[in-house]
Amino acid sequence: MADKQDLDKAEQDIIACQGRVDQQKQMLETLRRDGHDTASAKELLQALEHSLAGMKQHRNIILEELGLYEPGESGTHLEAGRTLSKKGAL
Repeated sequence: MADKQDLDKAEQDIIACQGRVDQQKQMLETLRRDGHDTASAKELLQALEHSLAGMKQHRNIILEELGLYEPGESGTHLEAGRTLSKKGAL
């Protein structure tokens, strides 16, 4: 069974990965602007975005185990490092 520490770790991982996605987008724009090949940078961005999606799914599983998320809810999101849901906040 998942606990609050698992949820905190999942949130930290999501925040870190989102930061890497943002950095890669900036790098891609710089490469594009400077006329460099962007194929590898695009592939890395897609891989990072795929990882981020998987991390969010994992967080939702933890939320379900904690009774804070119901499948189909759209109200679960990160805000200032905290997970909020329609059922309550941590």
